[in-house]
Amino acid sequence: MVIDCKSHKFEKPQRAVLVAQDVKKWELSEAYQDILGFLISMNDAVKGKKLSVECKTNDVVTGILKMLDTLSQWIDEIPAVDQPQRYGNKAFRDFYARLKEKGEEVVQSALPEEFHSAVPEIGVYLVESVGNSTRIDYGTGHELAFLMFLTCIFKIGALKQEDSVAAVTKIFRR
Repeated sequence: MVIDCKSHKFEKPQRAVLVAQDVKKWELSEAYQDILGFLISMNDAVKGKKLSVECKTNDVVTGILKMLDTLSQWIDEIPAVDQPQRYGNKAFRDFYARLKEKGEEVVQSALPEEFHSAVPEIGVYLVESVGNSTRIDYGTGHELAFLMFLTCIFKIGALKQEDSVAAVTKIFRR
């Protein structure tokens, strides 16, 4: 079901899985079902296909790829801190701060104006998808945040079922 951006009231997401008991509630939630359905749908779209398969792209796919290029450019612009490398580089905090500050702007640049009302909610998932700025780490929860980012893009109708192959072979691959 596609969410109508004109009538839906978008809200910044709040972390709800804080302790082990919260996982059961999460597994019963609509959001969990949305993500699971999205994963299955993306998997089905590319079964038997190579990553190099030719597929059509649209302005939103191109916009998301340009957005990811912008993030890569920021990484190149922020020099690594000369430090012992047992943990992540502290320069990541500068990248994260820039993304947190400009996240909504870069997501808006990827989407047509009719979807901009969803950006405050969707943008949080993009920011959270790059890692944790306190611990300077990255894990499955951050991967899940990027998955949720793309799930939301589909849920608002900016990308459609026919864009699934491009979502996997172009966006996820990127």
